[in-house]
Formats: sequence, structure tokens, C-alpha cells
Amino acid sequence: MAPSRGKGNLYILIEFDAEDLSRVGSLYRQLLNIIQETYYNARGDVVASLTEALEAAHVLLQRYNQDAGTDIIAGATCLVVTSHEIISAQAGPTILAVSSDQGLQWFSPLNNEDFVA
Repeated sequence: MAPSRGKGNLYILIEFDAEDLSRVGSLYRQLLNIIQETYYNARGDVVASLTEALEAAHVLLQRYNQDAGTDIIAGATCLVVTSHEIISAQAGPTILAVSSDQGLQWFSPLNNEDFVA
């Protein structure tokens, strides 16, 4: 799917915590697709679109676990690069490390009560 005007370039990292990773190949592709499609088709700004995309991925993972009788846990980190800024969004057990002039900074939704719903 080609980027929409004004939405920037979307980069997605999905991390799994599962006993049998051989079973997650199809799920991995489904999660990537739903995040990308939802993000670029959403009508809101970048932050609202990222939120909608991660919520859609969460619903997909819940349905997958229910249908397959599994308890796969996944985390996602999304970065959007526009001509003016870089915006990140995270869900689940995942960590983002950013290196800048101020040093290395670590971001995780699990370490910040404002991000945990």
C-alpha cells in the first residue's frame, strides 16, 4: 500500500512472546497488514491514525488467540517519518530506544502509567 499524502512513511516492528514461534508467521503478516491498512486508510491525523491502527491490531490478536485457543502475546512499535517530525506509538511488551545528543532514551508503554489502559 502506498503512503497517503501527509501521512509520512510508516515503519512497523512486531515482537512476539510465544512458546512456539513457528505458528506466528501468518499472524505476523496479518498484524503488519492490518496496521498498515488501518493507518493509511484512517481519516485522522498521524497520532489518531496510529492509535486506530494499533487498536485494530489488538482486536486481530485477541480474535486469533480466541479462535486458535492460544495465548500469544505481541508488542508493536510504529514509527512515522514525515518531512517535519518522527512520531512513535507502541502497544504491548515492546521497547523503543532513541539515541540523541542527550544520550540513549528508552520508551516502553509498560513503564508509563499514562500509556497503559
